[in-house]
Amino acid sequence: MTDRLTSSTALQQLQANPGVPFARVFRHGSLQVEIYKPDGVDHQTPHTRDEVYVVISGSGQFLNGVTRQPFEAGEVLFVPAGVVHRFEVHPWRQRASSKRPHYLGRVERCH
Repeated sequence: MTDRLTSSTALQQLQANPGVPFARVFRHGSLQVEIYKPDGVDHQTPHTRDEVYVVISGSGQFLNGVTRQPFEAGEVLFVPAGVVHRFEVHPWRQRASSKRPHYLGRVERCH
């Protein structure tokens, strides 16, 4: 890998494909890194591999299985394979800020 992985370059890749909530920013062997930005409702379904999310900006609640917890920028969230999960961002938080939440996430090991 010769290019740096930064949130700003990841956001540029995401913005290059309007309407698509994620973009792959790195892949090597069984590892891939994506940027993910749910627009409104997070429609994710359980994945076949473990995931790690690193929150770039925004805050709200994160459902991980049966546990709901707050999240904020700078936080790292782990989701085991097969577990129901989603980001829940309160509408009043989105209106209060001109920046909608972004998530650098889905750091995955592919099987």
